[in-house]
Amino acid sequence: MKANALAGSASCTTVERCVPSPSVYLAVSLIAAAALGYEVLLTRLLAIIQWHNYAYMVISLALLGFGASGAYLAAARAWHVPHFNRFFAIQAVGFALSAIGAFQFIQALPFNPLEMIWSAGQIGWLWLMYLALMVPFFFAANAVAIAFLRFPTRIPNLYGADLIGAAAGSAGAVIALESLRPEVTLQGWSALALCAALLVGKPRGLIGLAVRFGLSFVCLAVAVSGRWIELEPSAYKGLSRALTVVGARVLEERSTPLGLITVVDSPIVPFRYAPGLSLNATGDVLAQLGLFTDADATNVLTRFDGNLTRLRYLDDVPSALPYHLLTEPVVLVLGAGGGAEVLQALYHRASRIDAVEPDAAIVDLVRVRFAHYTGAVYDQPDVRIHVADLRGFLARDPQRYDLIQIPPSTSQAAAVSGLSGLEAEFDYTVEAMEEYLHHLRPGGMVALSLWTSLPPRAEIRLFATALAALRRSGTSEPAHHLAWVRTWNLSTLVVKSTPWTPGDRAALQEFCQRRAFDLAYYPGMPAGEANLFNRLREPHFFAAASALVGPMGESFLQRYKFDVSPVGDDRPYFHNTFRWSSALELWRERKRGGAPLLEVGYLIALATLVQALLASVLLIAVPVIAISRRSPGSEMQAARGSRILGYFFAIGLAYFFIEIAFIQGFTLFLGHPVYAVAVVLFTFLFFSGLGSICFGNTRNGCVAAPVSFIIGIGALYALGFGEIQARAMALPDIARWTLAVMLVGPIAVPMGTLFPRGLAQLSHADPRLVAWGWAINGCASVVGAVLAIVLASHFGFAMVVGMALGLYVTAYLVRPATFAAPP
Repeated sequence: MKANALAGSASCTTVERCVPSPSVYLAVSLIAAAALGYEVLLTRLLAIIQWHNYAYMVISLALLGFGASGAYLAAARAWHVPHFNRFFAIQAVGFALSAIGAFQFIQALPFNPLEMIWSAGQIGWLWLMYLALMVPFFFAANAVAIAFLRFPTRIPNLYGADLIGAAAGSAGAVIALESLRPEVTLQGWSALALCAALLVGKPRGLIGLAVRFGLSFVCLAVAVSGRWIELEPSAYKGLSRALTVVGARVLEERSTPLGLITVVDSPIVPFRYAPGLSLNATGDVLAQLGLFTDADATNVLTRFDGNLTRLRYLDDVPSALPYHLLTEPVVLVLGAGGGAEVLQALYHRASRIDAVEPDAAIVDLVRVRFAHYTGAVYDQPDVRIHVADLRGFLARDPQRYDLIQIPPSTSQAAAVSGLSGLEAEFDYTVEAMEEYLHHLRPGGMVALSLWTSLPPRAEIRLFATALAALRRSGTSEPAHHLAWVRTWNLSTLVVKSTPWTPGDRAALQEFCQRRAFDLAYYPGMPAGEANLFNRLREPHFFAAASALVGPMGESFLQRYKFDVSPVGDDRPYFHNTFRWSSALELWRERKRGGAPLLEVGYLIALATLVQALLASVLLIAVPVIAISRRSPGSEMQAARGSRILGYFFAIGLAYFFIEIAFIQGFTLFLGHPVYAVAVVLFTFLFFSGLGSICFGNTRNGCVAAPVSFIIGIGALYALGFGEIQARAMALPDIARWTLAVMLVGPIAVPMGTLFPRGLAQLSHADPRLVAWGWAINGCASVVGAVLAIVLASHFGFAMVVGMALGLYVTAYLVRPATFAAPP
């Protein structure tokens, strides 16, 4: 019996007496690591072949595979529990094969999210993608859940192994992307699942165990030894369109956790990237190489031979305006990319240029790989390049500047199509604007450029945000500090630390007149100067600015058909301007060119939420309830069943509410969404796993203590997180990461105890209900992940955390009676 118990084999006399071997714990950890690594990797893969927002939505629904697993095992538990080893291995192999197969399948689908508003057929392709991506997670969830069913007395320890393995997978996905391409990393996660399959079974001594470990390493080595999966970005993304041009070719690709960087040469139809270039421009745009991030966001590398006179065209774009008001300024460029704004500053004789770029790979391309092409622009005598996140750099930088330049942060297609609606953008919040103003010298300026959308939405929000920041900074007459110009495809807002003078206004008028740029606003501007060159049916920009600086500004924000109110760090969805009161009118206009006005990214999130709720009812709740009611002697009466459903659904929602809110909130603190996902997700999973192992094995299933701890810690964070973040932003990267772990860990430990305690109590009351609890939690995780983002876009992260704390109280109140007494 001892040997069999250690093996965790099927020969135990009863399920209750079976004890998993160390190899079972390791196998559970490996399959969990593969599943979470695959999930994190999918956000990168889908961001490349589709778009960022869409990636998160698809993955959320794909995780319904966990819920479907619970529903399946609730019905088929008796068939598989006696054959644990065989079933686990089959599921692990199924994950390994389907992880690659599902991704290859969705790449072949003719899906285009840009058409969803007017093409019903795209909904069908979307559902096929959901179903395909559910399959790998279904297999992975089956493998973990069958371990719970086979070894019910060890559920907390197995759940801890599951979470700790998942933590390793989430961190490993980011680490792997530092040196491997995304598609090669995908092969690695598939091989890791094969390793889990090899580990389960009778060890037959140390030699057998060593053989299986050896085979596992062989699987991993073969998986990452070559590249046999090709990424196929959407035909509607910038890189795909660029490569359709005759003669275009890829010169270089770099893969980092922040993005897949592609450099393209197009000698026959050359790139001409100069945002907002005047139609009156006389200077030729220099030769350029296309620089694409995740196959979409376009920038360029400019051929520069040191001759500044050849950069004349960079004086004929809206962002050149501040240089006509300043002499030899000290310049800060936030988001330097390929260096176009640095070249612009060099042309205008800036005395010193600090340039900040978050992605080290892009800096390396400019400075090293294509230094002969770019003239090593970042190594010019007056230029200093910094690899850092933008807000973090400012928090650590004591310098003051005459000019802070901020180019567009997204591609033109993503900005005007509405796909960027649910991307957290901390560089355009009120707090960010205050930080920019704080770093200006007297008379200094901030110039922010955005792609033009019609009717204007994000541009008006930027103007309103600047006004709010000036007021919060103590400026008595904020309207006197703003100027706004636009061209046919770009608008630039200039915010000055001191009021605009008559000389400034004269220089502004001359600058725009010579370049046929339209004035949208300056202090005292008459209506007759608006809408002269790039004419619109109505002077929308001037009308909006005039209303916002006047006494009826708040009324204008309430009446406008889009939500253009200022956004803050707690609700940083700058490009989400969706307003429910206008939804019906815009829906009617969708087939007459109005589809982008519906904010596709936000609507996809809403559609995902509705589909997740429907799928949860159909795939999880209804079949399992029906099965339990037909089972003779089932203890799941309606009242008790509703309490079990309420408890597991509440803790599942609450866990993901806090996790998503922390990931989004720590994005600013850690500098990039990828790092926030890696650090926060790892910490949540790891410390929740420790909580399950250390505190989930109590004979008393009482949940009052962990709920009390969660409420207390969560309340402290709600009151003090903003202050902690503000004070710690200036710390070095490693210190901020360490502090993030220290802040997340204490609340993650009690959060990790509630689910295993609940499952353990169910296993004592009726083992058939364990699979149902697993299904409910999987369903809640999907709904919670999407709902948290939707709620945050309306109410902010702090409110989402508050809702989560309320859900934990609800879970305590509705808990079944057996959770309060020893089994």
